[in-house]
Amino acid sequence: MTLLKNRSIISFRTATNFSIFSLFLIFGFTILSIFAPIFGSNATNNSTQELAAEINPVISLSAPTELSFNINPTAAGVFDSKELTVNISTNAIKGYELYFSSEDEQTNMKHTTPSITQSISSTFTGSLTSTNMQNNTWGYSLNNTDFKSIPKKTEQVKLKDLSTYPTPSERTQSIYFGVKADTTLPSGTYEKNVVFTAVAHANPPHPRGIFTISNMQQMTAHVCKASTTPLATATQLDTDGSHHGDPNYVPTKTLTDTRDNNTYTVSKLADDKCWMTQNLRIAGKTLTPDDSDVTSNYTIPVSSISGFSSFDTSNAYVNSDGGFYDWYTATAGTGTRSLSTDGQNTTASICPKGWRLPTSGNNGEFKILYDNYNSPSARRSSPVNLTLSGYVSSSWHHNQGSYGYYWSATVYLSSDAYGMNLDTSGVNPASRNNKALGFSVRCIAH
Repeated sequence: MTLLKNRSIISFRTATNFSIFSLFLIFGFTILSIFAPIFGSNATNNSTQELAAEINPVISLSAPTELSFNINPTAAGVFDSKELTVNISTNAIKGYELYFSSEDEQTNMKHTTPSITQSISSTFTGSLTSTNMQNNTWGYSLNNTDFKSIPKKTEQVKLKDLSTYPTPSERTQSIYFGVKADTTLPSGTYEKNVVFTAVAHANPPHPRGIFTISNMQQMTAHVCKASTTPLATATQLDTDGSHHGDPNYVPTKTLTDTRDNNTYTVSKLADDKCWMTQNLRIAGKTLTPDDSDVTSNYTIPVSSISGFSSFDTSNAYVNSDGGFYDWYTATAGTGTRSLSTDGQNTTASICPKGWRLPTSGNNGEFKILYDNYNSPSARRSSPVNLTLSGYVSSSWHHNQGSYGYYWSATVYLSSDAYGMNLDTSGVNPASRNNKALGFSVRCIAH
């Protein structure tokens, strides 16, 4: 945020003139940062480099150096007003704010001769016009009709507040100063300093990592890596990228699954991985290599609680807890009984393209997630948000609200696969479960 102040000396000369002399104090700078990696010298290699130029917002003010009043006071009092135009120059794409006040807590114009104690006051409340303004009083107006008292430094008035790139007409601000004087005021010059302050709004955060994508299928290893890895204790969410680089915030974005337009929150977690933080809930769709973690088309059946009692069949059931899938379905038809080597990982899943099932076992990704979030409250609250959704078996939904079960990509036996089981007090990140059961699915980015 760039700040600039412009101080104006306001003076009033009875029987002759009233003047505003402007002095300008400009503080502004431009920083141009270009980030360019060093290119390799091997002519056989191709490399795509990213250059970024960050132009910081700057702002400046200008106004006439003198504003003169010609006033000859009368016993009844004479009013006069003059317009002062402040010109604002800025490149701030999110606009700026313009403030006005006295330079201190005193708002009266005082005589330049210290022995003269009479002053032109500006202590009235509300709005006054030229008709009802008291004699030997001054104020400011934005419409040259309704005048208000000059604000103290600690009570500065906001004249403009723009949130978009200013148009030509929004780069100027007219302010009127009105004075009413009578013949009881000693002749001479009366002065007071006022301050105009302009503040350029900061640029919006440059999107990085997950904030550069809008759908699940756009996830890549580069996108995830570019996102900040938070501390395991971080619970505050960064939902717009404004806290990039701060490990006390968890990068979190809502992305659309283009296969059915369901939306999911995803987060970069303390294990340095990007995870879905909601359960997958797709059903009744044909997946393709263009949109899913498959090498050939696979059709997820429509949602039904029936089944979930035999191997190598497709079963899917979706309710308010998300989706439940047997292991054959979760692995997009690749998790058959013929896969029986302990520790072997499947090569496909019903996750969106760019995502997959996490691995399990003693050194799997579920275990690493558990090591980072090793308390029940940490696992079941933001940002991880694991749920106790139960499981489906033989057309029944079991243990809802008491236990949570998640499939992994890892085989245990021909009849079993690894997963993660949790309840209100503990977790097993390498549990062994029958492949026919309907478990929840959380996808992890490739």
